[in-house]
Amino acid sequence: MDHIDESPLTSEKQANFDLLEITDSGILIGVTDKEKLVGSLVIPDSVTEIAQQALFCCKALTRIIIPSSVTKIGHGAIAGCTGLTGIVIPNSITKIDEYAFAYCSSLTGIVIPDSVTVIGAAAFYKCTDLTSVVIPNSVIMIGGHAFAKCPSLTDIVIPDSITEIARAAFADCPALTGIVIPAKTTKIGCGAFSGCSSLTRVTIPGTVTEIGEYAFSGCTDLTVMVIPNGVTEIGDGVFSWCNNLTNITVDDANTAYCSENNILYTKNKKKVIAAAEALKGHIVLSDSVTEIGKDAFAGCTGLANITISNSITTISEYAFSGCTGLTGIVIPDTVTDIGPYAFFGCSSLTGVTIPDSVTELGNGAFYGCTSLTSIVIPDSVTEIGDNAFYDCTGLTSTVIPNTVTKIGAAAFAGCTGLTSVVIPDSVTEIGIYAFGSCTGLTRIVIPDSLTAINGAVFYDCTGLTNVVIPDTVTEIGDGAFEDINPDAHFTVASELVKELLLNSESGIGSEQITIEPIL
Repeated sequence: MDHIDESPLTSEKQANFDLLEITDSGILIGVTDKEKLVGSLVIPDSVTEIAQQALFCCKALTRIIIPSSVTKIGHGAIAGCTGLTGIVIPNSITKIDEYAFAYCSSLTGIVIPDSVTVIGAAAFYKCTDLTSVVIPNSVIMIGGHAFAKCPSLTDIVIPDSITEIARAAFADCPALTGIVIPAKTTKIGCGAFSGCSSLTRVTIPGTVTEIGEYAFSGCTDLTVMVIPNGVTEIGDGVFSWCNNLTNITVDDANTAYCSENNILYTKNKKKVIAAAEALKGHIVLSDSVTEIGKDAFAGCTGLANITISNSITTISEYAFSGCTGLTGIVIPDTVTDIGPYAFFGCSSLTGVTIPDSVTELGNGAFYGCTSLTSIVIPDSVTEIGDNAFYDCTGLTSTVIPNTVTKIGAAAFAGCTGLTSVVIPDSVTEIGIYAFGSCTGLTRIVIPDSLTAINGAVFYDCTGLTNVVIPDTVTEIGDGAFEDINPDAHFTVASELVKELLLNSESGIGSEQITIEPIL
């Protein structure tokens, strides 16, 4: 960083001095008019502390010189100073507090003095022009999100004094190309380097025992990952969406984890932790596997088919999300749990066999599976989760068994190819927007088991022309039939149901409703 001249113009200095609010004890607490605080600010020697948000959003400031009398820069003290290009931090500072320089989008470089021991959480969050940072060995803690969302940051040296890289400390720094984890580090926090899309190399020392969930998620240029022998805990989704990751290796001496065919397992091979995203074609899992972990195959776009053994009981949430090349999968009848969004965005999936062992389809289980044409829901299922088949535009038919009691919110929303659906008498609840924008639906019969039709359930079903509603229905939510076919006809069992329809804010006219007994 260029040296900052510490002799600003006298007139500017005086004008800025007059705007400062300083207590008798020497604490700078604010300014009288932020818009008038412009150019260079030399903080007077009488100041010992820059208080919380003291200079917050002083957008016209271009440089700040802090005297050696100051020992603390408070929470968000200089945050949002978008015009600030440089700052001199004196050796008297021991802690840079949380959000101290957050959103200083014009700050290009920073030298942290060797008096500083703590860089607080989000201290430099969203400093979008920041390209380099020098962190001295005096720093023993870098807080969560400290340098997150600094898209221009290309290089940073983490000092040997650091024992823990906190949650999301360097998340979403897409220009960062390489990182060396210090030899004393024992923990890499959750999402520490997530979204560092240009990161090509990472060296993890043997001292590391824990790698948090999503630590390297979205590091799309990362090709190789070596897990050292000391690691005993690895979080979910640790390498999810690392699209070019071709090789995962675990030190043979590691007692907690192992790898086989570039798939990361627990040592006993009962759980799949992660897979190299660049895996292609057909994959066969170890016969010992009982659980496919959260986000285990997320983003494996080259995966076409996978063989799952009969030992599997759990397919966790987001397990195969974004596997856009996956065309088919047979779920064995040992599986009892298909987690939320397990197959989210599997746009090439044409067929799925759900075994009788499954009792619940998790929220968003098949969300965005646009090539799925039909689905057979087994009699074992009692609940269809929210968004379960949302935006399955290729789905033309489905059979809901009479064991299902609840159809979740937006469960079939956006299924534009769905032409018919039979809602069984077992259903007692249909969530909001459950069949919203199902433009191919032409006829709906509401079962006697239903007492309430929630808001927007059939919103934008433009093809719907025939609706039958029994007298068990005592409540119809706002917009339940809004924007359906204007010529749609409703057959209802009572005057009460007719009134509910007319008052549902669905734009239905009295001439569209016929009252007659429903057999």
